[in-house]
Amino acid sequence: DPKRDLVLEMSTLLCKPHYNSRRSANNGDGLMDEDDLMPRNVKPVPKNLEQMSIEALEDYIAGLESEIDRARAVIADKGDARNEAEGFFRG
Repeated sequence: DPKRDLVLEMSTLLCKPHYNSRRSANNGDGLMDEDDLMPRNVKPVPKNLEQMSIEALEDYIAGLESEIDRARAVIADKGDARNEAEGFFRG
C-alpha cells in the first residue's frame, strides 16, 4: 500500500533516536568499554581564529556555510515529510 509505505518512510525520518544506540555498557565479556565512560554530548573546543591566515579563515567559513546548507536541506526534507504525514492523517 503506497500510503503505508509513505508513513513508514516519514516515521523513519522523524523518529530517529537521540541516544546512544548501544544496549549496554557491557560488550559481552563482562567488561565495560572505556568509550561508555566518556560524556556523550561534549562540545568541540573552538578553533583559535587569531592564529589562522585570512585564506584559512575564508576556507573555514566556506566549510561552515556548507554545513549550514546541509542542515537546512535536512530540515526542509523533514518539514516536507511532516507535512505529508499531517496531510495523510487529516484525510
